[in-house]
Amino acid sequence: MPKRKRLDHEKIIELSAQGYSSDVIAGMIGAKSHDYVQEIIHGYQKKTPGWFPGINSEHPGVAPLDTGKVKALHKAGWCLQKIHGEFSGNYSVEEIRKAIANG
Repeated sequence: MPKRKRLDHEKIIELSAQGYSSDVIAGMIGAKSHDYVQEIIHGYQKKTPGWFPGINSEHPGVAPLDTGKVKALHKAGWCLQKIHGEFSGNYSVEEIRKAIANG
């Protein structure tokens, strides 16, 4: 049985923190599957409480704003306040407005 290629765990965590998905990271580092990348990320999450992939400095401990979802909700006719509530108030109405405007 062939040995598993040793992947650069620090690079995987760094890319995950930048918001890359496990599929994209697997492609970037040459992993055969995103499953092992996910194992590394989940292991790091267990050892580092409060860490989430894609953390940004404006909202420590909160995943980055899903701008695709914001735009889809807005396109579906949702008002800013309703979108704000959908994200549990983790992001300001102004941040949501910017996400819509940048699309």
